[in-house]
Amino acid sequence: MSRPCLAGCGQFISTFRPLSPPPPYSTDALQRPRLGRDWSQRFDVIEHAGTAPRKKPDPQVYRQTLQRLGLAATEYLAFDDSANALQAAPGASIATIITPNPFTAHHNFNGAQRYIRHFPRAIMPLSHRWTLTRYLIEERRRFPGASGDLNALLLDVSLACKATARVVAFGSLGDGLSQMPPEAMGGELKVQGEVQKPLDVISNEVFMRMNEWNGHLAGMASEELDEPRQIPQAYPRGKYLLVFDPLDGSSNIDVNVAVGSIFSILRAPQDVIDSGRDVVESDFLQPGSKQIAAGYAIYGPTTMLVLSVGNGVAGFTLNPNLGEFVLTHPDLKVPADTSEFAINSSNSRFWEPPVKRYVDECLAGKTGPRGRDFNMRWIASTVAEAHRIIMRGGVFMYPRDNKDPSKPDRLRLLYEANPIGFIMEQAGARCSTGRQPMLGVQPTSLHQRIGLVFGSKNEVERIERYHNDNSNRSTETPLFAERSLFRD
Repeated sequence: MSRPCLAGCGQFISTFRPLSPPPPYSTDALQRPRLGRDWSQRFDVIEHAGTAPRKKPDPQVYRQTLQRLGLAATEYLAFDDSANALQAAPGASIATIITPNPFTAHHNFNGAQRYIRHFPRAIMPLSHRWTLTRYLIEERRRFPGASGDLNALLLDVSLACKATARVVAFGSLGDGLSQMPPEAMGGELKVQGEVQKPLDVISNEVFMRMNEWNGHLAGMASEELDEPRQIPQAYPRGKYLLVFDPLDGSSNIDVNVAVGSIFSILRAPQDVIDSGRDVVESDFLQPGSKQIAAGYAIYGPTTMLVLSVGNGVAGFTLNPNLGEFVLTHPDLKVPADTSEFAINSSNSRFWEPPVKRYVDECLAGKTGPRGRDFNMRWIASTVAEAHRIIMRGGVFMYPRDNKDPSKPDRLRLLYEANPIGFIMEQAGARCSTGRQPMLGVQPTSLHQRIGLVFGSKNEVERIERYHNDNSNRSTETPLFAERSLFRD
């Protein structure tokens, strides 16, 4: 449970009593005009002005209250609606936020460290970290003519990620699962032939409902839907297209492995914007280089949002007490070199020779052509793999193979490869099909699959060279040859 903020409410110095478990704090309890007669039940009264050693808001009252609670003054905010609080709380080393009511709005508050006319959405300890909202505002300032629609859309997407994180965290305990109709409980085959899980259905619904109403979208495309999702006629339409995989890695939920959501934002074709017509599949078939923004949320020990709006990559951690994404990784960069790779080695007998060559050289270690040892990882969740690489480097491979000649490629171009590729390129990494840059691929269908290689730049470029090597030679090594542990 987080520590409460000190609050001055009329004649009282009080602490706000949070619920358990603490949700984002509600500021309604601090806005007296909205409280009603039971307002005092929402506070633990610490000191009354009539019995205080000095008249509130004297600094001594604040100091005594803090001392009794065992709290550090520098960690708290004093909320008050009186002008003389400017002298009292700072005298007790408390930063003051003044929220004037109609009776005090005429006072001069120039001495306040921060002056606002209304309470913010959340009461929070002082912090120099930016919220997602502030980050987007600062990015928008680079483009004075921007409308702010993209910012608003990204905030709605982040809200969908928060809601999905909540659903995932509760898992089978969540009320949403028990209340769903039987036809929405999953078990059906997706367009790619995979079995839908209940949380696939819920997360898809969350993403659609939280983004269809805002007036910023012309349409949506989901990995869970066969066709594009139209914006209902009841809502205005905008100039962007939202493409998303609402719950990547859902097959791992049963074993409590990190999963996530991936999204990409494109600009709608001009004729869609001008006419307001329904979107069709071809409107979404844009190469990854046309993306305006892309990101993913990962639901693990903490919930993180990793985002790029074309100016590098930033990571935000969800503060569960505030309900806000807070900037914790302002400039994520993937190192150019690595000694770690990820691939599903059970498919080794189906790999193309360039992939076999690369893996064999890594496994040969110090005695092989690479001259150093490599570690192998495999989580089987694209978001989790991407997050590990964005945080510490590495290379991920889900290459084309001949396991099923009708499906030589595995991952979705629009829903996974393009947004991950955009993020990686912005972080100084590289994303490729193995043969060409991923962001240059022209999509041919809404659910097109493709081979995917991404991560530390020098390693991905090496894999590309092996694919483009005309000799295309295959090397035999003990691990994947007849004497290997992985016999056919």
